[in-house]
Amino acid sequence: MGELFSQEVAELADAMGVALYQRFSMQEASLFLRCSVESIELLTKQGGIGYLSVVDGEIIFFGYQLVEHLNGSIQQSQASVVSEVSSSEDDRILRMQEVRKLTGVSRSTIWRLEKSGQFPRRVALGLSSIGWLKSDVLDWLNQRKS
Repeated sequence: MGELFSQEVAELADAMGVALYQRFSMQEASLFLRCSVESIELLTKQGGIGYLSVVDGEIIFFGYQLVEHLNGSIQQSQASVVSEVSSSEDDRILRMQEVRKLTGVSRSTIWRLEKSGQFPRRVALGLSSIGWLKSDVLDWLNQRKS
């Protein structure tokens, strides 16, 4: 017979101080997950969370079922953050030397164009460090070409 929950869920439950087979009522589950009872009911109807139906249609949850739901939510959240980071790769910071190579424009011309509003604004990286967003510089280059 297979395990009901993964080792990851067991470790997460242990870290949270939740017994894997601890029973939770609908109200207790909503407090644990910090959402409304209506949200819990919707999750059970949509199959988004495991539960047990006992006498008279009362629904209870085991601790591992709630922790599995939390773990799934965390993994989805992390996946969306990773996709946002990878899609914003063009928004990395370029330093002066990289900007000069990319644009073919001298340092003094970059300053002059920036002051007149014709070049993207710099990004302060520290007290004496600056850079430009790569996407801004590429947009500027595309505008110049057209």
